[in-house]
Amino acid sequence: MKIEKMPPDIQSRVVAYLSYIQLTLEQQNELNTFFDNISVSLKNEVVNFIFSTAIKQNPMFKNQTSFQQILIYNISMVMK
Repeated sequence: MKIEKMPPDIQSRVVAYLSYIQLTLEQQNELNTFFDNISVSLKNEVVNFIFSTAIKQNPMFKNQTSFQQILIYNISMVMK
């Protein structure tokens, strides 16, 4: 990528960012394909596990078990 008068360090950062975005999109597409190929009940279990793990590890939700459960339930309803 050669943009006139753009410093090489900025060019490198742009390339790194675009590579990261592409990788993220590929991972999201893989996850969507995975979810499309499993049963709804198994998808719900996987989604519940992924989000419950992330929420429980988040310091903002520490010691808020009831809120964690409500949040996980609401996310699982949206993901159906």
